[in-house]
Formats: sequence, structure tokens, C-alpha cells
Amino acid sequence: MNRMLLLDSLRRNWIALVIQAGVASAIWIAAGAGLISTGAAIAASMVLAQLSGPGLTIRMVAPREVLILPMSKAEIWRTRLWFSTAVVVCAVASGKLLAFAVSPLWLQPAPSLETIALSTVLDVAYASVFTWMFFVVPTQRPVLMGIGVAVFLLSPFVPFVLADRLPTAWNELTVTSISLIAAGAVAGVLAYAGTPLIVTAPSPTAGRAALKARGRGWLPEFPQVVGLNRLLVKVWSTAVAIQVGTIVVMPLVMQLISGMFGGPFDDFPDSAREFGLLPFAPDANRMNGVWIWVFANVGNEAMRSMLRHLRSLPFRAWTLTAVLMSGPLISWINAWIVLGLFHVVVFGQLPHDWRLPLFIGYLSCDCLVRSVQLRWDTRWGFPIIMFVVLPIAVAANRLGLPADPLLLGLGSLAIVAAAWLHHAGLTSNRAAYARKPQRGPFGVEAPG
Repeated sequence: MNRMLLLDSLRRNWIALVIQAGVASAIWIAAGAGLISTGAAIAASMVLAQLSGPGLTIRMVAPREVLILPMSKAEIWRTRLWFSTAVVVCAVASGKLLAFAVSPLWLQPAPSLETIALSTVLDVAYASVFTWMFFVVPTQRPVLMGIGVAVFLLSPFVPFVLADRLPTAWNELTVTSISLIAAGAVAGVLAYAGTPLIVTAPSPTAGRAALKARGRGWLPEFPQVVGLNRLLVKVWSTAVAIQVGTIVVMPLVMQLISGMFGGPFDDFPDSAREFGLLPFAPDANRMNGVWIWVFANVGNEAMRSMLRHLRSLPFRAWTLTAVLMSGPLISWINAWIVLGLFHVVVFGQLPHDWRLPLFIGYLSCDCLVRSVQLRWDTRWGFPIIMFVVLPIAVAANRLGLPADPLLLGLGSLAIVAAAWLHHAGLTSNRAAYARKPQRGPFGVEAPG
């Protein structure tokens, strides 16, 4: 590990760590308030550590200028590993401790220090396992790589399936749970001892050769569609592929895991309902929005990545704002259609209530998240907006306000605010047009 690189990463990314600590605090406070169970809070903490660490924060270490320094690949990799596991887990644990300290102020104490300590151990073990994605993805074996990517995509849901079986105190540890923790620790030690192939960027020559040798993609090319229509079709086709794949694969896998470990799901519709994939059903799980992360973030990154090219077109800022906001609209309309068809497959009839206020609420939240990312050039649009949305949702629930008028009213205001922030970002934020480093699936910079 390189100590100076680690300190530099802390200096550059302290805001991200503060946001992660804030999210952990919200999770722990929600458990103390009884909004979620302690097991669900531990599961959410494991997912936060895994996604924020190997999934995201590891991308923040070793920018391109580091690659010209006399530093070995092993040093860079081990610094990435330290930052994405130990530092991130410490940030998450500090958020839990803060929540534990302040929760007695409103007479709803959060889970105990013992639970925080056990949860931190589980966070480290779970995050350590997924550092092995860096060893699996660069292989030239499509089957192995496909399995690795599928495991990574399903990993945020697995802890929630087993939430009621996760230990909340040291005396609840079983042979199975101790074995899994030990396996995670061993995986982390072995990953630290090795050095994956994708630590530094390939040479420009290798990058150009890879681009020339790349075959056809897995999505249709639509050769007869050109211009903006081609971009919007790309957004739509990506949304279709990911939404249909998720809605079919995720309940099946969760039911399989539930059957293996004695989880709470009895059949396919039960697991789909629990994860919010049947929102039109009368007995739908109204509180579970896990699937929003999948459905609200598919296909639209193409818009942001092509902003410099779009701005060169003869468009006014408001026209370009409409183009950028059309991506979430296409994805959410398609998501509602896919969910409706899934409802027909499960129940044999069309939904009686299409829940249009909920559609407006989700669409407005998605547009607002992307507008914040554009206006302030930040990756943390979703946590920032959640800090605003969650208190409103809790207050509305406590006051017994009707949900549909609230979603319609606040959703309409949020869409207007998102349009204004998009326009402000396009006209005043020079960083939005800066050339960004091209990154691979796990943050490795590529030439160009």
C-alpha cells in the first residue's frame, strides 16, 4: 500500500465518505424508529459497504496522473483495496455510531453497540468478497465473466432475502455464519496478496487495437435509425433488455436462495411482490422500492456521456434540456409497460389501477437526481435527493396525508425544478462539458 496515495484519496473524496456515513446513519435511525427490522438494517449496511466500496469508491483512487509515478501495480491495487474496504467500512460504521448517539434524543434508541460491531464485521466480509470481480471480469472466458457479472448484479438483493436470518448479536452466530465470515476474510486476504490485470490503463496502442477488434454488441444496431432518434432508441433498447432480464431473473434467483437457506419466499409471485415488482397488485409491498435502483438508471447514461457532442448541435439550452429529460421518460414508460405485462403473466388480467401518481413520483425523482448530477457535476445525486425525499415521506406518513395527491403535486414541482436545474447546468456549469476519462466497468481508466 502507498500511504501518500491513500491520504491523497482521502483528501479528494472526503465528501463521498461523509455521504456514505449519512446514508448509514439514516439506515440505523430507521431501524431504531421501527421502520425496518434490525436484520434489514444490517442487510442494508452490507449492501452499502459493497456497492460504495468495490462497486464505486474504488474508482476514486489512483487518477490518471498517478500512472506516471514510479509506483508498482501492486501498490496501486492494495491502496485501492484499503480505501474501498477499510476506509469505506469505517465511514459506514461512524454513521451508525452517530445514529446510536443521537437517537435517544427522540426516545427511539438505535440498535446497540454490539449490533454495530457485528454489522461492521459483516460489512468487511461482504465487501471483501466482491473485490474478486477485478480478477474475474478481465478474463477471456465469457462464461466465467458472465457468471461474475450476474453475481455482482444480484449481490445487492441477497442480504435482504436473508435479512431475518442474519445475526444481530454475537451469541446468535452459528457455524454457517462464522464460516461465511471467515470465507469473506480469506477472500479479502487473498485479493490483497494478488494483483489483478486491470489496475492501470492499457497503452493507447492496446486501446485502439481493442476498439478495432471489438465485435458486434449484444444490442441491435438499428442501422436505418440515425441522429437523435438513434440515441433515444439506444436508451429504449437498453431499458428493455435490463428491465425484462431483471424482472425474470431476480425473483427466480431470490426464490432459489430462499429455498436453500430457509428464507421468507414461498413461490415466484411471492418473491416478486416482496421486491416491488408487482406494484399494481392490491397486496403489493408499498414500502419496498429496491427495484427503483434498477429501473431508474438504465440506458440514460448515454445522454450524459454524449453531452459534449449534443451541445455542439444547433440546439438552444431549453431544447437540449428536453432531450436530456426524454431519457428518463422513455425508461419509465417502458418500465411501466414491462411491469404491466408482468402483472398480466402472473395474474392473467390487466391491472385495475396503473398507479399513475406513483409513476409521476418516480419519474420526477429520477429527473431531479440527474439534474443535480448535471448542475453540480457530482455522482451523488441519488443520496442527495433521498435526504430530501425521505423526511417528506416520513412526515407525510405520520400526518396521514393521502399519497396520490402528494405524489402528483410534489412530482409536478420536482419535474419543473429538474428542468430548471438542467437548464442552469447547461448554461453555467463548464465542468459538465469537460472531457471525462473513459472508464471500464469497475473504474479502470482507458485511453481516449
